Amino acid sequence: MGARGVLIDSSIIIDFFRKQNKSRTHLYALFDACDHLFISIITHYELLCGATSPQLSRDMKQLLSLFLIVEFSMQESECAAEIYRDLKRQNKLINVLDILIAATSITLDVPLATLNTQHFSRIQNLKMFPLG
Repeated sequence: MGARGVLIDSSIIIDFFRKQNKSRTHLYALFDACDHLFISIITHYELLCGATSPQLSRDMKQLLSLFLIVEFSMQESECAAEIYRDLKRQNKLINVLDILIAATSITLDVPLATLNTQHFSRIQNLKMFPLG
């Protein structure tokens, strides 16, 4: 039995699409390691914006249908505002979409799987999923 669940950041999915050998990607390993794979509606948006060709858009939508999509609610909004204020006070702001994704991970109480550890590691109380 794998980990309870993990929230997947767009970097993991982009990496999956870029790599020739899909079985050697972090996303492939996460499907084996976790019971529930979540993505934020924010990640859903980011990925569809980046799917610039009709074929890539179809492939992306097909892959995204495999995830449990977490909507953005008032609870995530309040958490994101706290994260934003904290990072701004420290002069360590990151992309606002990343803040929204981190807030989703925190409120869902699951770790975040990302290749962008440099930015996300600035956020207190955010659990990171160890990628091996």
